[in-house]
Amino acid sequence: MNSMYETPTRGDFQRNLCDIIHKARAKLRAESGRITSSLVAKGLARSSASISQMATCANDLHTETIKMSVELIHEFTKRSQMTPAELGAAARPILENLEVEWLAPLLTNRYPQPHGEQGAAQYSEVFRQRVAGALRDAQIGFSGGRDVTAEPEKTVQANAFRLLRAMEEATRGSSTPVHLGDLRNLGMNEEEAKASYHYLRGKGLIETKFNLAYAARVSAAGQDAIRDAQHSPDQTSGAFPAITYNYYLNVETMTGSNIQQGTTSSQITATQTITTEQLVQGVRNLIGQVERALPTSDLIGEIQQQTKAALAELRAAIDERAPDSGRIQRGLEALKRVMEHASGHLVAAGVLGLITPLLHALPAH
Repeated sequence: MNSMYETPTRGDFQRNLCDIIHKARAKLRAESGRITSSLVAKGLARSSASISQMATCANDLHTETIKMSVELIHEFTKRSQMTPAELGAAARPILENLEVEWLAPLLTNRYPQPHGEQGAAQYSEVFRQRVAGALRDAQIGFSGGRDVTAEPEKTVQANAFRLLRAMEEATRGSSTPVHLGDLRNLGMNEEEAKASYHYLRGKGLIETKFNLAYAARVSAAGQDAIRDAQHSPDQTSGAFPAITYNYYLNVETMTGSNIQQGTTSSQITATQTITTEQLVQGVRNLIGQVERALPTSDLIGEIQQQTKAALAELRAAIDERAPDSGRIQRGLEALKRVMEHASGHLVAAGVLGLITPLLHALPAH
């Protein structure tokens, strides 16, 4: 595997966080200047209105800045070996300093006192609670009340299971370990492969005590995990609590197909077509996954209704006595258009990742 990117460090995180703060600071200065000019023109420069408008401006920017900071924590958690707690600890002093920096002007003689001090005290408590709450949410995997761990965790575990099977095949009948870089066609990039390796090692599913980094062979526990998953394909396990074997297989269950389920960081490929029977099975799997995900998603009502309608048409198409691949294709394309209107949403991205390989591998008709 060729390395494209280096693993982000704590310093990289702090640099990106400071960039967010710098832009917010510049925005606050510009907005403060605008407010001051407007109040001076009205003869209200030292009125209570100046305190209210300045405090509200600082509060709005603080809300936006903390939200962006938490999103940055989640992004770095995906790409680095740092935990949300470690990143939160790095961010805390920087974010807590905003309280002093942005509210201190209200304590000066530029504003009528003690009203300025009262306003600063009121918003100081708001700022503190916002920072503490946001960093706690980051630690438990939430952002704006939304669980950001569910789908990414499924992706990590599906990748880890794929790597486990690849290692098992590469070392079958041999005591020699296999190096991560020697495994081809994993369907994931280097960072994802390394994350999968660390997941398997943490679960004790691979043996890694060799004199070579990222070299391993499947442990007895790993062998059991593969066997248990295949024996109970609809059940999760202690080794892979977020996925079932059927989830992992998805469109890979279609015999003779080279389709690989894609993630947001991997290239989806389909190097050969599939039969109509295999297509029907793939679409059936797709429908099942979307129907399970839809009720707990926060997709807007209109998108959910359009999704249900598209799924109903797809189900009708595959339930025909002689399924028409052309009708199935039109149904997949209709569902794809619905999901594209929700681009950026986690569930929509996942569904698009399942639709694309099916469309690429459609049989001729």
